[in-house]
Amino acid sequence: MKNKLTIEEKILNRAIKTPPRWLYSILMKVTAILNKLCNTHFTYNARPSEDPNPIVMIANHASRVDFQFTAPVCYPKMLNYVVGYNEFFRFPTNIFLPFMQVIPKKNFTPDAYTIRQVLRVAKAGGNICIMPEGMSSITGMAQPVIPGGGKLLKKLGRPVYYSKISGGYMTYTKHCLKKRKGRIEVTVDKMFTPEQLAAMTPEEIEETMNRLLAHDDYIW
Repeated sequence: MKNKLTIEEKILNRAIKTPPRWLYSILMKVTAILNKLCNTHFTYNARPSEDPNPIVMIANHASRVDFQFTAPVCYPKMLNYVVGYNEFFRFPTNIFLPFMQVIPKKNFTPDAYTIRQVLRVAKAGGNICIMPEGMSSITGMAQPVIPGGGKLLKKLGRPVYYSKISGGYMTYTKHCLKKRKGRIEVTVDKMFTPEQLAAMTPEEIEETMNRLLAHDDYIW
């Protein structure tokens, strides 16, 4: 009798593809409603949705729902998100995330599977979304990006955009599941061109990421 695969084996046997457009379009309508209810305001210094090339989208990891502040600014480009491995082991995210072609990443350790899938999606012309801090903020302050992020962006060699999220922590704080009323401001801009990535060291790229993503919701 064939042995039943474990959850980990099922995850590692997946080959990530582009998210299903029909479901993604529905989620964009839902996200628009959520952003209206959350009093979210977007300011565009650059528009990733208008870039003719595949992109990488990054953001400060302000809250539990940062897809609300990254996916809409890129649409109709669809994003393959990189999300914490643990989210694939609890309901209902264990059903939803695989269906949306989300790439799992084990926290606090290099993950060869994640890198392979990111490069696979990129080679197929997909768009990647990464929260380079690794985990959502527990203090309202942006954390340093995980070492290695600069090397990955340099290898991908594509335009990099970012959302700077202010108020996301206050509205969707990590240690309180109840949504709060307030205001969220999202500033969208371009962080790197392919030419800039080629000319910079991984350390210089990470230094720029830390500088542009630096934020403290309490000071804000």
